[in-house]
Amino acid sequence: MVKYFLDECDPDVEQKGLFKIPSLKNDIEAPPIWCATGLANGLDIIKLLTEHGADVNGPTSVQSTPLISACGLLNIPIVEYLVEHGANIRKTTEKGYSCLMAAVASTELCAYLISKGASVNTSSMDGYTVLHYAAHDHKLETVQLLCRNGGSMTAKTNYQETPLKIAALRGSSSVMKYFLDTYEFSIEEKCDAFDLLGCFLVDDDVTRCMLMWETALRLRFEVANSMTNTVKNVTPVSYFQYAVEFTSVDSLRQLTDPNDLYMQALLKYSRIYGGNHPVTIAQIVFRGTLYGDNGCVELSKYAYTLRYKEDDPLNDDNIKSAISLVDIFCEMQTKWIHTKIKEQVNYLVISKIKIPGTEWE
Repeated sequence: MVKYFLDECDPDVEQKGLFKIPSLKNDIEAPPIWCATGLANGLDIIKLLTEHGADVNGPTSVQSTPLISACGLLNIPIVEYLVEHGANIRKTTEKGYSCLMAAVASTELCAYLISKGASVNTSSMDGYTVLHYAAHDHKLETVQLLCRNGGSMTAKTNYQETPLKIAALRGSSSVMKYFLDTYEFSIEEKCDAFDLLGCFLVDDDVTRCMLMWETALRLRFEVANSMTNTVKNVTPVSYFQYAVEFTSVDSLRQLTDPNDLYMQALLKYSRIYGGNHPVTIAQIVFRGTLYGDNGCVELSKYAYTLRYKEDDPLNDDNIKSAISLVDIFCEMQTKWIHTKIKEQVNYLVISKIKIPGTEWE
C-alpha cells in the first residue's frame, strides 16, 4: 500500500504527523521515515521512502533522527541501511542524546557505530556520556567496549557523578568491579561507591549491604587523613529518627532493626549527594511513602518540604508528594478510628505543611 501511495499519489514524504511516546508528556511531530523505524516491515518502507527522496536525517520536533530511533530499537539492519545511505552518525537530539547512547543495550550495535565514527565521549545536556548510560543499565560488555575505545571513566555529569558512581547507585556490582579493577580511583570515590552499593542492597540483601558498608569503613579508617567526604559529626534530626551515621564496623554490626539500616542508607545518600540532590530526595520520598504509617511521617513531610523548596510548587512531583502525604495521614486516622493504632494524627503537624494553592500555604 505504501508503494502504491508513493507511486500514484506523489505525497509529501517529509510531512510530519503526531506520534505518541508514553514516556513523554506531549506528542512529538515525526516524519514517515522516522515512524517506519518501529514497524515490523520498517526496512522495506524506509527503502521505498528514500527511493522517493525522503531525508534519512529527517528529524522529529525534538530533533531525534531515524538513526537514533533505530538504534534505540536495536534494529541493526535499519541502522546499517541508514548509515550506508548517509545518516549523520553524530547528530543528537535537542537534549544531546546520541545514537550510541540509544544503542547501549547491544554491544554489537555499539561496536558497529564506533567503527563508523560515533563519538564515545559526547555528553548530553545533563552531562551523561555513553559510559554513564551503559553503567546505569548494567551493560558490562558495552562498558568494556567503550573503555577499550577511549570512554572516559572520570567524566562527570552535571551532578558530578562518574560512571563508577552511577554503577554503584544502580546496584551494578559487576560494572563497579570492572571500573575499580581498571582505573585507580581516589579512596574517597571508592568508599562512596561501596556505600552506595550497600544502600542499593539494603532492602533485599542485608548481608551484602553490611559487607559493602564495612568495606567502606575499613578503607576510610586506613586513609582517614587524606579524605574530605568522611563521615562527619552531624546534629541528629527528627526526620531521620535522630539517627547518626556509624563510624566503626563494630557499631554497624550491632544494628538489628531493619529501620535502623534504612536510616543509615538515607544518611549516606545525604552525605554523598547532598540533601537537595534529586537522588537524595527520591530516596527520602520512597522511604517515607513506604513506611509512612510506621513511624516515618516526619520523613515524608521532610521529603515534601525539600521538593517544595527546590521546584515549582505546582509541578507534578510536588503535587504527588503532597497527595501522598495526605494519604498517609488519612490512612493513619482511619486506623486510629478502628483502634488499630494507639496514637491519633496530630493536626498541628499537618497545619505546618505548605500545600500549594491553599490557605495552608
